[in-house]
Amino acid sequence: MLRSGHFSTGRHQPMTQQPHSIAQIPNELAQEIGVPVQTVTAWADEFKIPLPEKYQRNALQVLRLVKDLKDKNCGFSTIQRQIQLDHPDVRSDTDQLNPPVDELANHFNSLRGELLELSELAEKYAQANYNIGQMSMQMRTLEDENQRLKAQLRLLPSPEAWEAMQLRENTYRNLLQGLQLRIQLLETQITELSDPKPQLRSLPELPALEFELRQLQLPFDE
Repeated sequence: MLRSGHFSTGRHQPMTQQPHSIAQIPNELAQEIGVPVQTVTAWADEFKIPLPEKYQRNALQVLRLVKDLKDKNCGFSTIQRQIQLDHPDVRSDTDQLNPPVDELANHFNSLRGELLELSELAEKYAQANYNIGQMSMQMRTLEDENQRLKAQLRLLPSPEAWEAMQLRENTYRNLLQGLQLRIQLLETQITELSDPKPQLRSLPELPALEFELRQLQLPFDE
C-alpha cells in the first residue's frame, strides 16, 4: 500500500540501538541491583568506584558487593577492604581509593579526638560508678541506723503510758517528800525526849513569918 508517496512492506524496520549515554548508565545499574539511582551515585562517591568510562566493566560487580555488605550492616572499612580484595583492578585503575596523606592525617586526628573523648567518657563513667557505690554504702548505713532507732522506739512506752508514768512519778515524789518531813519531825521529837529535863533555878528563901507580920503591922497597932 502506497501512502503519502511511500511504499510500505507491512514490516517494521528494526531501530538502530543507540549507544548508552553516561546519564543512562546509573539508571541501568540501579535496575540491575535493585536500588535507587541516588543510592548508586552515593555508593560510587563513597567507595570511589571508577566513573562512567569504567562502569560497564567494573561497576555492576562492585555495586552488588557493596549492596550485599550493606545488607549485612558492614562498615566502610570492611566494604572498602573487601572491594580491594575482590576487585583489585578497580584499585589499580584509579588512585581515588587511596586517600591522600592530608586526608589520612585528618582521619587519624579525628580518631585521636574520638579516642580522647571516649577516654574522658570512660573516666567519667568510672567516677560515676564510684560515686554510686559510695552513695549505696551511705544508704545502707543510714538504713541500718534507721532500723536500730525503730527497734529502740518500739521499746519506749506510748505517749499515754508515758503520761501515766509521769503522774505516778510525781505522786511517788510527793509521798517521799511527805515521808521525809515526818521522819525529820520524829527525829526531833526523839531528840527532845532523850535529853534530861532542865532543872528549875532555886528560888530565894522567904523571910520568917514573924518578920513578915511585923512588916505588915500598922503603926497604930503598937
